[in-house]
Amino acid sequence: MTVASGGEAALWEAVARQASVWADLPVIRRFAAQLPRNASQRSLGLPGLLQHVTASGGEVAGRPLRSGTNVPQMLSIVGDGVPSVDQGVLHQWLEDASYVEGVHRVTIAWLRSRLPRYPQLPAPQLGRGTPLTTDEFTYRLPWTREELAAGFQFQDPPTKPLQVLGATEQQAARAGEAARQLALALAGTAQWQRLHAADAALSPDDRAELIAARKAIADALKSAVVDAHEPDLAIPRDAYRQQVVADAVGALTGPASDYADSFDAADRLIELAASDVFGQLAVYGAVGLTGVTDLAAHGEEPGTVEFTVEDTVHLDPGSIVWLDDPLLPDAVHLTRLGFTFDQAEGMRVRGVGRPLVGTATVWSRPAP
Repeated sequence: MTVASGGEAALWEAVARQASVWADLPVIRRFAAQLPRNASQRSLGLPGLLQHVTASGGEVAGRPLRSGTNVPQMLSIVGDGVPSVDQGVLHQWLEDASYVEGVHRVTIAWLRSRLPRYPQLPAPQLGRGTPLTTDEFTYRLPWTREELAAGFQFQDPPTKPLQVLGATEQQAARAGEAARQLALALAGTAQWQRLHAADAALSPDDRAELIAARKAIADALKSAVVDAHEPDLAIPRDAYRQQVVADAVGALTGPASDYADSFDAADRLIELAASDVFGQLAVYGAVGLTGVTDLAAHGEEPGTVEFTVEDTVHLDPGSIVWLDDPLLPDAVHLTRLGFTFDQAEGMRVRGVGRPLVGTATVWSRPAP
């Protein structure tokens, strides 16, 4: 059903190598042990609290390495019925989550610094107030001014921050080398090569068009304008930011349009591979599914698949799964789950996800 290029296989091999290094770090192990999918139960204590946060939209399951930000935000707004947790235990876990996210974000910032012309990228998506730069709620992994000014483009992979995760000198060196190999693998993908080509093709007029779009986005996303659209609710405010960017990028022409689209694809690949998939492998691992039926090579978006499986294993949006269907040899990154019940078949799960093309050749399939 899918055919891998050498670039895709090399990318997933590098992601798995980096995840294996992180999975052995003491703070990562302590942090991961309390996550609902890893705990012996997910109803009481800290795992129960985190399950409640997950059910409320906190993305603990799908994006665990962002829990240092997401969980405190959710704890400030969740309602009644939250499981009680010893405050010392909660404080320690939140501190671990903050350390994990902090080191992860530094690593992502260094990978982003490998993009052409960093930090002077003319991408309109990096205008002030966009989903990639806002200080408010966003589904994206933000770019910060501090990171852009840190000079990562002149530095080796950051290893000193790993000390807060309990890394030994040898583990930190391995993590640094894994990050270097991941950067090389990203550079070999079609998305990054397209961005390099699009950047090289820009004329002064094209760059001026991109900068003008960036300014228009910043003007449309000033605090007063966003407040006038929606003063309080985080998700509508985020949706407005997304629409402003989409409208401005959609109005671009020629090489400027190609550059903006290429930047978006390259940056989303970083998030998918080096954050979402990497985070799943580092703290959860992959899941082997049996009894898969009704596999269809289409889903919510082009390039996604759908399948049905019995409700016998705990899955979450974001999980990495392997299907026991020879038509799909690669692992799948789940994006959505639905549940149905009938008297004959019982509870069934309908999954939607994106095949990670090339993983069949470089990852080991877990036992079901």
